[in-house]
Amino acid sequence: MTNRLKPFTLYILILGCLAFLLQACKSDPKIEADSSETNDSLSIDSLEPVLKFGIPEADYNIVEGVVRSGEVFSDLMLAYNLSWEQILAIVDSAKTDFDLTRIKSGSSYTLYTYDKDSIETAAYFLYQIDPVSFLRLSFKDSTTSALVKLPVSTKLTAGNVEIKSSLYEAFQEKDLPVAIALKLSDIYAWTLDFYRLDKGDRFSFLYETQYAEGKVIGIGKVYASIYNGRQDSLDAYRFYHSELEMDQFFNAKGENLQKSMLKTPVKFGRISSRYSLKRFHPVQKRYKAHLGTDYAAPYGTPIFAVGNGTVTAAKYSRYNGNYVKIEHNRTYTSQYLHMSKFAKGIRPGTKVSQGQVIGYVGATGLATGPHVCFRLWKYGRQVDHLREKFSPADPLPEQDFPIFNDSVKVYRERLYWLSKQDLIEAVADSIEVVSTR
Repeated sequence: MTNRLKPFTLYILILGCLAFLLQACKSDPKIEADSSETNDSLSIDSLEPVLKFGIPEADYNIVEGVVRSGEVFSDLMLAYNLSWEQILAIVDSAKTDFDLTRIKSGSSYTLYTYDKDSIETAAYFLYQIDPVSFLRLSFKDSTTSALVKLPVSTKLTAGNVEIKSSLYEAFQEKDLPVAIALKLSDIYAWTLDFYRLDKGDRFSFLYETQYAEGKVIGIGKVYASIYNGRQDSLDAYRFYHSELEMDQFFNAKGENLQKSMLKTPVKFGRISSRYSLKRFHPVQKRYKAHLGTDYAAPYGTPIFAVGNGTVTAAKYSRYNGNYVKIEHNRTYTSQYLHMSKFAKGIRPGTKVSQGQVIGYVGATGLATGPHVCFRLWKYGRQVDHLREKFSPADPLPEQDFPIFNDSVKVYRERLYWLSKQDLIEAVADSIEVVSTR
C-alpha cells in the first residue's frame, strides 16, 4: 500500500523548507559581500539630517523623561534656563493647542537642549498627549506651539472568539483588544442579548488595526461580524446608507440591524432577576409580581435610553429610588430604577435619543445591591421586554443593493482568507518555537 502524506503534514514540510532556504540566503557570503559594497558606496555627506516633527535631533542634546506624580510643567522647565515669566508666557500662548497646566503623571516628554555658556538651554519640548498626538514647543527665536501627530496606518485584521464564560474573558484569553467586544455590543445592541450568551457561542469579525511607528496603537472600524450561537445566527456588514447618509450595519438580506428599541439599558453585566408574575422579593420576604428585568452591574455603570423619547419623570421615591421614566411613542414607555444619580440635563421634558446616557447604576430605594430595574409599558400595560419584537429601522435602499451584495462577498472572502492567514502564521510561529528549543 502506498503511503501518502496528509495535507497538513505536507504543509508543515513545505514551511520547513521555506524556513531553511530563507536561513541559507541570510548566511550566503556573496549576498553579504554585495550588501557591504552597497554600504561602502554611500556618502555620509549625502545623508539628510534625521527630523522628528521638524526637529533636527542631531543638533541637540536629548533628554527623555516621564512626568512624575505631583510634577507640573514649571518643574520640568526651570532647570533649563527659562525664567518664571517665560514659563507663564509659554503656558498662556500654548492654550489654544493644549492646556499645559493639565499634564498627567506617567506621560512621556522629550526636551531638546543646546549648550549656552556651559548651561543647558531648552530649544524644543515635546509632550505626548496620546499614542499619536504630541504638543511641540519651540523656544528658538520666539516661543511657538503646535499640535503634531504621528502618521497612522491601518491593516485589516480578522479575529474570532468562542464563549466559555463571558465575552470579555473570551477576548482576554485570545489576547484580542477588548475594545472590539464593546464595538460588537454596539453592532448587535438591537438584535442580540449579551447577557444570555451561551458556552460555545462564536463570533468572527473583520476590523482595522491601527499602527504608528510600527506599534499597535488601537483599533478602528469593525467592517463585518458573524455570530453563531444557540440564540441565533446573525451576520452584520457595515455599509453606507445613501438615504440616511451614514454607515449602518445590515444582514446579508439588507435588513437594518438597528431597531426602534435597544435590547438592554446597560452594555455589560448580568440578569439578576427576570420579569415574573410571582417572584420571592429579597427585601420584603414574600412572593409578589416583578414586572421588570434586573440588570446587576457595578456602581456608576452608565444606563442608556433604549429608544428616542421624552423624559416624563426623573425623581426619587421610597421604593424606586432615583428613577427615570421615558415616553417613546404612543406604544411604548420605559422606566429605569435604583439609579445612583441622573445624568446631566435629565429632567421632565428633556428629549433623549436612543443610546443616550440618562443615569448611572446604584442601589437607591428598595434594593439589596447595585443594579438597574428596567420596566417597559406597551399600550399602558407592563410587558416583558425580552419577549417583544421591535420594529426595524430603515432597510437598505433598493438602489444600494448591487454594490452592497458585492461588498458582502468581499467581506466574507476577506474574513475567510485572513482567518486562514492567522492559522498559517500560528503554525509558522509554532515551528519557530520548536526549532529554537
